[in-house]
Amino acid sequence: MRVYSAMPSEEFIAQLRDVAIAAKAGPLFLDQIDQLRGVDEDSEEIEEINGELLATQNDRDEWKEQALELKEKLAETEAKLSDAEEEISELEAALEKTNLPTPQSA
Repeated sequence: MRVYSAMPSEEFIAQLRDVAIAAKAGPLFLDQIDQLRGVDEDSEEIEEINGELLATQNDRDEWKEQALELKEKLAETEAKLSDAEEEISELEAALEKTNLPTPQSA
């Protein structure tokens, strides 16, 4: 018999079942051993799901960073727009003081 830690799960389960049968284990005990066969498949599925979850979390983090960058750009653009509107108001006020016709009244 090989060392259990170096043995593939399927082989270990098969040997465990053989030992249980030799020990005259009951059918319920053998059924529980047989249920161990699906554990490796479940573990692989869990690893795959965890990988997908990690990828999704990384995507979410990137999207959050991009959203913050876009909010900063929006704030900068709004500040520039506000400055431009203020400058336009000042120019319109200066134009009124000169009593020159505005493009709208022409």
